[in-house]
Amino acid sequence: MCEGGKVVNLVNRTFQLQCVFRENKYMKKLLYTIVLLIAVLIIPAQPAHAQSHWYTKDPIIRHGGGRIGNKNAKNTVSAFKNSAKKGYTVIEMDFGYTSDGVLVCNHDWKTGIQTYKKFRKIRVSNKYRPASAREVIRLMAAYPKVYLVVDAKESDNIVKVYQELKNICYTLNVPKVMDRIIPQFYQQSELSQLKKIYNYKDYIFTLYRLNVKTPSQYAKIAKFCKKNHINVVTIPKGRVTSKVVKYFKKYKIKVYTHTVNYQGQWEKYRAMGVSGIYSDALK
Repeated sequence: MCEGGKVVNLVNRTFQLQCVFRENKYMKKLLYTIVLLIAVLIIPAQPAHAQSHWYTKDPIIRHGGGRIGNKNAKNTVSAFKNSAKKGYTVIEMDFGYTSDGVLVCNHDWKTGIQTYKKFRKIRVSNKYRPASAREVIRLMAAYPKVYLVVDAKESDNIVKVYQELKNICYTLNVPKVMDRIIPQFYQQSELSQLKKIYNYKDYIFTLYRLNVKTPSQYAKIAKFCKKNHINVVTIPKGRVTSKVVKYFKKYKIKVYTHTVNYQGQWEKYRAMGVSGIYSDALK
């Protein structure tokens, strides 16, 4: 590799030669080629890992938007805003449909048992209003550093949820929000369906709906993730062991677990090799 002073001298000599041979078009082409090669040599290449993923920014995913102080504010507008203002960059929200077909955020009631009108009257902790999907997308546009992890409660057809989120982004004229949506999928077959909706930057394979117990089952999932460029899996904390984590670390796949609300617990899982957690709030 040339040192800085030598490179400058070489460039100067090249341009001197260009002046001498400026009447010769073939020589000029040759000299331009030399200059281009010098530039390629002295400009450092960007490393392959330069791309910034959501999981490089923050190991904590705010579960349901996170708590506000000691109060439950799950899946509310206030929870999202509170976490974003505190500097959390990854927020998870739960999505499901009201009985009249409106996509909203809620975790603790069964899908479809309330109309949207009734849903709007709900107050979490007698104070906080749960968010609709449209409100979440508006919040994503207002907080451009935040990534949204989606937990689709419509387990029979999560594709419907993601297609509607895409439609909302385009309807509200904020298509770039799509690049900060991190889909969670629960069955291997769902991945190909999600890829047809949008070229998402990252995915999470979350295993809480799968009856995965044996080492061979975890090993197969790890190989599937490696083959399909899935960088993160989420495993319920009751199933996390150092041995399970190693199956995924072998392929440089990060393991997250949920729900962890105590610093001591987080340190325990970190010692096992866990890369991140879903948390309402750490105490």
